[in-house]
Amino acid sequence: MVGEGLEDYSRFETEREEMKIPKKEPPAILTLPTERDKASDKLSDYVIFLYGREKIGKSQFANQFPDAFFMKCEEGTKAMDVYARSVRTWQQYLGYLSLLEKTTRFGTVVHDTLDYLYNFCEAYTCEKLAIAHPGDEAFSKGWDFLKQQFRSAINRITASRRGTIFISHDDERTIKKRGEEQDRTQPSCKKGAMQVVGALADINAYAYYRPDGSRWIRIVGDESQYGGHRIAGHFVGIEEIPMGKNAKEAYDNFVAAFNTTEAKLPPKGGIAGEKKKIVVIKK
Repeated sequence: MVGEGLEDYSRFETEREEMKIPKKEPPAILTLPTERDKASDKLSDYVIFLYGREKIGKSQFANQFPDAFFMKCEEGTKAMDVYARSVRTWQQYLGYLSLLEKTTRFGTVVHDTLDYLYNFCEAYTCEKLAIAHPGDEAFSKGWDFLKQQFRSAINRITASRRGTIFISHDDERTIKKRGEEQDRTQPSCKKGAMQVVGALADINAYAYYRPDGSRWIRIVGDESQYGGHRIAGHFVGIEEIPMGKNAKEAYDNFVAAFNTTEAKLPPKGGIAGEKKKIVVIKK
């Protein structure tokens, strides 16, 4: 009987292999933590959602981050020296995502722009479900499929232990707040993209021009402008950061602002760690 049992099991394993039936993984051993997770003090570990005026320097700013790799969903980096691949379909994006998961190469992944990336996912949804629009499927199944596909992929890239940057343009929209209409500046991407990425991002930042032509990045928001961050202990007392005259200066100022902690408050009118005077807006 024992021999017959082993023979049957061996035959089953052979049939499993021939049919390519995956073996079940052993159940994970679950344990409770004994220590707190430590908050990262590296800016490049965080997810940034950067939106703003066209040609203000968002892509050049992102290219200053460590070992940046661009997913070019639109052609906006022709004048830049950059590691990049063009992405024109959702399947291509998933393919590059799989390649990134197999290597530790590249410290930062830049999605330029989020607007087009979400459109690719929407087109994939319609093709997969044989519909013309996600709203054509009954009981919101099209929208649910789109949201699941998009969120799953974004969760994969943010879990890859890399810095992640999503870029979008800005848009002026009229929204209803407590029954009243008001104008608001927010990312130009579709609502579904903004809901997923905005919730995952640690920093939602807005790049804009002041009346004098200077470029600034705003890291807080209010009822008239989308933005904000959740990195406690950093950017202390800082709401806006000057982008300076070039991409490197913008990046250096952003890092200095990030490194401004309660223990290193900036001097009046300046950013901690900077010898020269840099104006910042403080609460």
